[in-house]
Amino acid sequence: MSKKEEGRDAKYKQERMVKYIQHNYPDSILATGFNSAIVGVSEGFDRGRIIYDISKMADHLVNVEGMMLGEAYEYLEFNVFGAFISEDQPIYVDFEGDC
Repeated sequence: MSKKEEGRDAKYKQERMVKYIQHNYPDSILATGFNSAIVGVSEGFDRGRIIYDISKMADHLVNVEGMMLGEAYEYLEFNVFGAFISEDQPIYVDFEGDC
């Protein structure tokens, strides 16, 4: 599969995931601009909270917004992780120990 096909496939999976979330968890909150960093949806007590990969969020800011990596993590910590929106807000997970 070519890189172009892989990119198209990844975009399709992202769109499918967002539609699934919106249909099955209409109260969940999406972090605007970070659909490529969605890794799942929580179940159990926190059912319906969207789970994001922090490293993928930082990569998005570096590759799309042109930030330096350290600047991207600082932006996320100040503007995203520290903001309380509601009990349905996303869960941010650090899979790589970068934060």
